[in-house]
Amino acid sequence: MHESELIRKLSTAFRRSPDQRNALFTCDSEIVDISGRLWGITTDAFSPDEDCFGSENPERIGRNIAVATLSDLLAAGCQPLFYLHCLDVPVNGEDFACSLSRGVAEILDACGAFMLGGDLGCGPNWHCAATALGPVARPTPLARILPQREQALYVTGTLGDANAAALQNSAPPEFELRLAAAEHLRNAASSCIDTSDGLFSAVWQWQDVNPGFRFDINPASIPYAPQACDAAQRFGFPLPAFLLGGAGEYELLFAADPGCDFPDATRIGTVVPDSAGCIRFGTRPVYEQPPDPRSFADRKEYLSAILSQLAHLTVES
Repeated sequence: MHESELIRKLSTAFRRSPDQRNALFTCDSEIVDISGRLWGITTDAFSPDEDCFGSENPERIGRNIAVATLSDLLAAGCQPLFYLHCLDVPVNGEDFACSLSRGVAEILDACGAFMLGGDLGCGPNWHCAATALGPVARPTPLARILPQREQALYVTGTLGDANAAALQNSAPPEFELRLAAAEHLRNAASSCIDTSDGLFSAVWQWQDVNPGFRFDINPASIPYAPQACDAAQRFGFPLPAFLLGGAGEYELLFAADPGCDFPDATRIGTVVPDSAGCIRFGTRPVYEQPPDPRSFADRKEYLSAILSQLAHLTVES
């Protein structure tokens, strides 16, 4: 069962709060009315294997955990303010925990957020479950729901380096905290999602809650990371393979009226109302949801599924 299907199934066991303003999958953060003010709340878990974060350089791991957690708030138009996490480390893992904490603190300080507390446990490998909160910093939350008009699609940073690292069993790149870009988004963007599971997964999730829209992605405009270009040449894979993988780089993918100027982002396509609704990569429709890495027994089987889906797409220059 795909992760999104399992989430829908699990959600039926719980009552929804009347103070929660977003529906399932319609925003990167859960939007809640707390004493008359809207807040974004997000939580995520990270580990060396499932998230391909590795165990080397714990300070970088800490920075990446914090950026990955806070990106959901930024994508929802929120200002990060509070952070908590539950951290498990191996026996005698004090130095690892201290270094990881320094990395988290560096990111929290950069955005003016505060560590409230959490829990510390022990396990065979490190594991971290992080939660972040922040008030909505615009008149309304920045959700995934699109307005009924043509919009340009933009993405911050470069794409594919996290999947390139995962392919080579190496540590992920250092994720970027997109504070300046997030401030621009709050003023001009109409909708946003982050690329935590890769570009194609993000677009698929976006289209899923906007079924009456056509997403046109221009392959020639994709800002591939140098690491993805190097890995594509080394392994002989087409570059779009590094957009299909589920190791995301936590960039901000957003929509805005055509003609808006975003110095921190690249325009990669257009989204328009269309009763048929679809995703197109160049001239070819994307019929299948990207493979879910959690649905495969091993990495080779998962990679085979990615290449099989990629075979149905035309790579255009």
